[in-house]
Amino acid sequence: VIKKEMLFKGSLSHITFNVREIVAKALSCDAAGCIVYHNHPSGSPLPSEEDIKQTRLITSALKIIGIYLHDHIVISPKDYYSFADETINKYSNKKKSMKK
Repeated sequence: VIKKEMLFKGSLSHITFNVREIVAKALSCDAAGCIVYHNHPSGSPLPSEEDIKQTRLITSALKIIGIYLHDHIVISPKDYYSFADETINKYSNKKKSMKK
């Protein structure tokens, strides 16, 4: 891990972030890859449609400049959701499950 930093702060139900700032931070660290995460403090760690859309956008933006998005993790008070784990499960014919 090169650096861990909070870039954005949201409310209980919403966060606004700028993909450009994520890309700029990764470039400033001379990173070859990154992991992003955010929390769902009030409930389920399952990603919303907006979470999925934003993950695709971040992945595409980073890919253009040669930085790999290793994972996007959604954390809730009792569980988490890993986009990377779920992608692996999707192609391995294993039952998807939440990790604790």
